[in-house]
This record gives sequence, C-alpha cells and structure tokens, in this order.
Amino acid sequence: MIDDLVVHLLLTRKQCLQGAAIRGIQGPLVDFAVASESDRVYILSERLKETVKSRLGKGDGRFESLLDPLGMGGPVPDSIRRMLMEHSQVRNVLVHKNGIADAKFLEHCPWLGARLGMQIQVSGVRFAAYTATNHWYMLELSRRMDALDGATINARDVELLGKYKNLVDTYCSKAS
Repeated sequence: MIDDLVVHLLLTRKQCLQGAAIRGIQGPLVDFAVASESDRVYILSERLKETVKSRLGKGDGRFESLLDPLGMGGPVPDSIRRMLMEHSQVRNVLVHKNGIADAKFLEHCPWLGARLGMQIQVSGVRFAAYTATNHWYMLELSRRMDALDGATINARDVELLGKYKNLVDTYCSKAS
C-alpha cells in the first residue's frame, strides 16, 4: 500500500517533488526522459526506496523513511509502532519460516517471549490488534494527505484514531 501511495503522491501532488531526497535522485537520464509519465514516477519511487534504504527499515520505519521526503511523514505512537513491527515479523515468520520463530524474530519481538524454534500462532485477539493497528495507520495516512492538501482533520477521524489506538494500547498492556 505504501508503494502505491508514494506513486500516487508523485503523480498527483507536485509539492512532493520538491524535497531534497527527490531532487537528489540520480539515474540513467535518457531512460528516464523517454519513459512515459507513469513509468517516470515508478522510476522515481524505486530510486527513492534505494536512496532512503527503505528495504532495510523495520516496522513503521520502512514506511516513514519513504513518506518523510514527500512531506507525508509523521509521528507514530509507540504502541502502534510496536504492533506494526510485531505484525510484520509475525507475517514474515508465517510466510517464510513456516511459523517457526528464528533468531531474527526473537530479536525484533522480545516482548512476545517466544523461544527459538517455537511455533508462532496468531490468536483472534492478536489478529484484532493487528487489524486495529492497520486501521489506525491507514486513517493516519489519510489524515496526513488531508493536511498535505491544506484540509483539516474531521472530528470523526480524530475519534476513530483514538479508538484504534486505545484498542492497540489495551492489547499491548495485556501482552507485556
């Protein structure tokens, strides 16, 4: 989703092209010049990822490193940051390690108390916490886009951001 958002911002928000990170991107000029507009934006997006080394980031850092140069970065509460990290690491273990905790998983999610070789399972409560975390982050990105466009956040969005964060905080306090 973040990759698509970056491409969308580069296509539709010209102010996003003004940052130093974007202006400092280098690459094959002729290939860029002959590419279609959508291909040029895709090239910029990929070069931005390389420039900010977003693939090396973990959790929200991976996303925020791409959003910051576009004027879309912002603070993320610790509980949301923690759950984004956990969700990402659990997903990686489930998809790439057949659900078996490895050293990398233990390093990134010590609060889970897992042991090396342990089978990781996602409970309904944990799944709900991941869902609330993702909803919070998507709503926050929507709020940031509104701010980029000069609009103010509406009261309902503020209320929802608070509710999602409270759900995540509750899960984090029980999981600690």
